[in-house]
Amino acid sequence: MNRKFLFLLITCCVFVWGQSWFLAHYTVVGVKIDCIPCLVLYCALFASWKELFFICTLAGLLFDSMSLNPLGVTVISLLLPGYLLYCNRKVLLYHSVWVQALLGFTIGIIPPLLTLLQLTGLPISPLINLGVLFVFIVLGITNALAAPIILFGINYILKKYIEPMPIKYYSARYKEQKKL
Repeated sequence: MNRKFLFLLITCCVFVWGQSWFLAHYTVVGVKIDCIPCLVLYCALFASWKELFFICTLAGLLFDSMSLNPLGVTVISLLLPGYLLYCNRKVLLYHSVWVQALLGFTIGIIPPLLTLLQLTGLPISPLINLGVLFVFIVLGITNALAAPIILFGINYILKKYIEPMPIKYYSARYKEQKKL
């Protein structure tokens, strides 16, 4: 197991725990903010398929265990848009901030919508009214704002602390500077 994958797993656990524990924004806005789709977006754009699958599975199972959803519903809701982004990441211009915000908006809406569609087939279905539209708008906007920050933050931490340059690079650079 490499350090990048271990860091992504720890980040996934921290995201799920954080959104389940801190509910101050829920009393103000009335919507539980979900940043797990932004982590799935990062894995779909910058990680391998194996890492994406494990992050979606772990995040979905942890999220379902801390909510009233049946176990496994969120896994499918996270895997489907993550896989579609993973398959099409070569044609996306995802290094631009506005594209990251647009992808964050869409991935912020699609997993809750898929979860809602899966839950409507159960005997105890959720209440659907115009308030659901407000929830989707808030989730989309918050994920659109959070996606560029989370993508930049994870890339920065990975490049700075998790996967630094090898020692050979530093020694060769030091020798070049000494010659000048």
